[in-house]
Amino acid sequence: MAHLDEHTIDLFIIEPDMLDIQRAEIEVHLAECAGCRILMEEFAEFYREAEKEYRHHLETAYRGPSWLNSPVGRPSSLTFFDVQLRCLFEY
Repeated sequence: MAHLDEHTIDLFIIEPDMLDIQRAEIEVHLAECAGCRILMEEFAEFYREAEKEYRHHLETAYRGPSWLNSPVGRPSSLTFFDVQLRCLFEY
């Protein structure tokens, strides 16, 4: 089997069901070919990191900074400008 192209490796990681017919061949090739296996591991790591960043973004994006959600850290006279200015320096 020739080396796997990047699209095939990508599909093997994110949509393995689309490659049911070729799955056995791909797995055999990955077991035998260090280059394709390394590339697959790099792609998989990229997707793991992207998923982690995405989940972190979902957890924090809508809450705003922690001081804004805490009654202790939020002065009663907090204005829109204060929030914008503080966000600028925290991020």
